[in-house]
Amino acid sequence: MILSKRQKTTISTFTLALTLALSNKSVPFLGGVAWLLPVIVAIWLTFWALDFEFKLCEYLIFALYPALLGVNSFLVLNQILNQAGQGRGWLDLVLLLGFSLISVSIFYMLLSALNILNVATVRTVPLKKAALLILMLIGLILGTSSFYQIAGPLGL
Repeated sequence: MILSKRQKTTISTFTLALTLALSNKSVPFLGGVAWLLPVIVAIWLTFWALDFEFKLCEYLIFALYPALLGVNSFLVLNQILNQAGQGRGWLDLVLLLGFSLISVSIFYMLLSALNILNVATVRTVPLKKAALLILMLIGLILGTSSFYQIAGPLGL
């Protein structure tokens, strides 16, 4: 059975949500490398969803956004769960699912934008400017989140 890119994108987003949920709930078991799980899964799912049809330099560039998304999603979700107190049961589940849904929506938009840009390298696509705008907005969100994650503990 051959899957279309849209089906692969949908499967990828649900797999990332499951990975985020599992990696944040299994932090004691994975130790200090728990944040690597969503990063590796997000990068691999991006390449799989887009059929590994990249030029050599695109592998590096297209891996950057999913890696940042995986790290930021893990860190923000971990911080939310720590502030909520992980022993409350249903509240933790609601926070986990809610933030995973937001992360998955951003990941779906990211995969769609990267797919448009990947096709735009071969032929003219009218949605190229929209895809660049989406990437800029996702970069702004990820940059702000990264700054908050780094500067927050430092007291800046």
